[in-house]
Amino acid sequence: MKKRVAIIMLAVIFCLAIIASAIAAEKIEGTVKSIDSGKGAIVVTDKKSGKDITITVENKAKLKKYSTGDEIKIKYEVKDNKNVATDVRVIEGC
Repeated sequence: MKKRVAIIMLAVIFCLAIIASAIAAEKIEGTVKSIDSGKGAIVVTDKKSGKDITITVENKAKLKKYSTGDEIKIKYEVKDNKNVATDVRVIEGC
């Protein structure tokens, strides 16, 4: 019986950790304003607020996929006071 309770508790903790990480991610949709390959950063003009947001992409090689003017969706987390991308996707046209 104790073993079952322990397994259930571990499963609940695991599920809560997954949910917490999903909630922690921020999302932005907008237009690429500029790309700095040297710093591994992309500046996006947020479609909703109109503000420019700088996002760091840890794998700098991925920045070659994007161009100024592209419409993109980015999921990111704040780490050490920097917005760090966890997922970047180009919004496909109709």
